[in-house]
Amino acid sequence: MSKDNPVRIYFDSCVYFPLFEKDKDLKENYLDIIGPAIDRKEAMLITSTILDEEIIKANTPESQYPIIQGIMNSPNVYKVNEDFLFNIRLRELIDRSKQSNEIKKTPILKDDDARHLQSAIIAGADEFHTFDTGVIGLDYPTLTPNNKIKVISPNESELLSGYLV
Repeated sequence: MSKDNPVRIYFDSCVYFPLFEKDKDLKENYLDIIGPAIDRKEAMLITSTILDEEIIKANTPESQYPIIQGIMNSPNVYKVNEDFLFNIRLRELIDRSKQSNEIKKTPILKDDDARHLQSAIIAGADEFHTFDTGVIGLDYPTLTPNNKIKVISPNESELLSGYLV
């Protein structure tokens, strides 16, 4: 991790939501580590249209909107927009998930999880952070054959190693 080669991290919605809840150890630890790493350009945060939608659907208090907008508008934050090509690639990812299920009996990637994963892939993320064990346990060599993305819990991130409880 360096300014010349920042770790590109996509956060699933389930990682964002605890950041804005009171009395969560993750909030302090995660923001204390990720925030400065992003500011130092050692990490790049990747976000997406679906994250915006899920923040609104989750009834996030409006008092949190300025905090969220501040994070999303930081210089080392990249937002993936869903265009026609994105949706073609998304359909291919979902189809590969269904084929993997038929052959290997692996779980099928849910549509919203597929949108998050496709956003991370399009942006060239190195790490996809999630607490969703169903997403972590999928067959990624089959789902993302041309991509080396690590789908992990934030606790497994080398960037955050030793900091999170």
